[in-house]
Amino acid sequence: MKRGIQLEIQNEWGNYLGDVLLPFNISQFDWYIGGEEAYQDTGGSEPLFQGEIYGMKGQDLSEILNSSNYYIIFANFKAFPKGESIEDVLTF
Repeated sequence: MKRGIQLEIQNEWGNYLGDVLLPFNISQFDWYIGGEEAYQDTGGSEPLFQGEIYGMKGQDLSEILNSSNYYIIFANFKAFPKGESIEDVLTF
């Protein structure tokens, strides 16, 4: 079964995506991350993620989304049960 949600968050620097995803316990999943335009606040504007990522551990994603300020213009995150095949699902 595939489920999807679309979210709109504040159009400013912050860690809003971590707050929105908090009820989902993102550490319990492996993640596909791709097709995003998101920047981290490092005194400049560096990409939050480096290219397409297949299988980011949920704990790593949780640390990124909850420990720094970032600015998300567009993001594409997909959660998969740990150990399952990770792929870019085009429709849901």
